[in-house]
Amino acid sequence: MPYDSASASRSVQVLAYKVDFSVDKNYVRPGETLTLTVKTYADSSPVSVNIKVMLVLDTFTGTLFTGTTDSTGTWTKAWTVPYRVTCPEGTVYLPCNKVSLYAMLAQSPYTSSPSVYVYFIHPTRLTLTTDKDRYAPGETVVATAKLEWRREDGTWAPLGPDYTIVFSLDGQSGSSKTDSNGVASYTFRAPSSSGTYTVKATFAGAGLATASVAEVAVKAVASFSASPVAPALAGALLMALSLLKMR
Repeated sequence: MPYDSASASRSVQVLAYKVDFSVDKNYVRPGETLTLTVKTYADSSPVSVNIKVMLVLDTFTGTLFTGTTDSTGTWTKAWTVPYRVTCPEGTVYLPCNKVSLYAMLAQSPYTSSPSVYVYFIHPTRLTLTTDKDRYAPGETVVATAKLEWRREDGTWAPLGPDYTIVFSLDGQSGSSKTDSNGVASYTFRAPSSSGTYTVKATFAGAGLATASVAEVAVKAVASFSASPVAPALAGALLMALSLLKMR
């Protein structure tokens, strides 16, 4: 039996999706807050869709967060950064690492944003001491700094060797490198005028370790004058010797 030809048509819409991703800062310490923002568009208009925020570190790629953008096409997360982050794909250690983050649609066409680099940095601290706290003008002042970094368990460990510490005192400055115990020293001359002065040690940061500053006050005091008892005693001795010679 012959059949006649037939046709049908239906309009379909092809949407061009776009995903934007941003962070409020690119350097962050564990315990600080990093704000993540995702914006989604379809044909340049905001659209509510399911999204994922992805973390990439070396060969590891993990799903950091999932969510849904609102009616304005926006999703925001204030993330308190941990030392370790666990994703469905595994666990990674964040500090001392540069990672890339990006957002993507959680369904087809799986459009993704450009990657954003974030540096997860170690907290550091400096302690500073001097060999004493009172000096005569021009006397040698020995300043010693200890540089430490904070480990995942909250304890502090020496940061060394070969990290540069800059020391300063009343216009004098110089640098020294830490040893394997995180210790560096520098020698100054106490100021020529009496008064209270501040010795300062600064670590500018290196790689993914943060900057630290420490200060300690020292006093330069005028030279002690001879005791008035001494000349009186000398005079008495001379008088006694004179009397003995007269006898």
